[in-house]
Amino acid sequence: MKKISLIIFVLVSLKLSAQNQRFKKLSLNEGLSQSTVNCVIQDRLGFIWIGTQDGLNKYDGHKFKHYKNSVTDTNSIPDNFVQSLFEDSKGNIWIGTYGNGLAILNPKTNHIKRFNSKNSNLEDDIIMSIIEYENLIYIGTKRAGLYSYSDESKSIEKLRFNKIENNIQIIDMELFNNALYICSSLKGIHKLENNKWNTILDSIRFQSLHSTKESIWYGSHSGKLFQSSLNNSIIVMPIMRSFKKY
Repeated sequence: MKKISLIIFVLVSLKLSAQNQRFKKLSLNEGLSQSTVNCVIQDRLGFIWIGTQDGLNKYDGHKFKHYKNSVTDTNSIPDNFVQSLFEDSKGNIWIGTYGNGLAILNPKTNHIKRFNSKNSNLEDDIIMSIIEYENLIYIGTKRAGLYSYSDESKSIEKLRFNKIENNIQIIDMELFNNALYICSSLKGIHKLENNKWNTILDSIRFQSLHSTKESIWYGSHSGKLFQSSLNNSIIVMPIMRSFKKY
């Protein structure tokens, strides 16, 4: 996942004109549990979930609710170092930690179910990315590749999509045009579509992904930015020489 350091800025009002954008700063003074932010999502009810290196934060626009690990409470999050977050189609919040597996949080009941290398088929407890695709939850780890979770079986299974190397680092995952795109420590972008794996731009090592309705963007280690559209055409974007400051 992409890391945001020190403080985060929540966009509280966005209009078409850039001059009308307003930002609100959220930091320790406003109640954030820790100042290094690894991941941020907004759920279907509008709550902002913020994963830090010292706890999970739920922000309602006015105040924070903190979720912390407790060694005496099995209904607490598995670790305070939250690396990745995802809301599934049922409204559950998936919490990936850096070292103690992952958890499913039901926001309605606050019940937390944990998975790790001791109680499931996970072989690595560093969870880098989580996403839902075709009724399965896909879980990307740092050292042991890709896994899937079935709500029907309530179990986690390892996926072997590459015949050469399965214990790879999953860096990022995105959905675009009814397919799952995976950025890993291997060269290329790996694409799952209709139960078939394909590799795109297999001579390039990538670092990040981002999708919109019209296109998906690939960020490479060398700093180049690639854009792929709905017709699968790929272009290299020109390097920007200037940025607008906010």
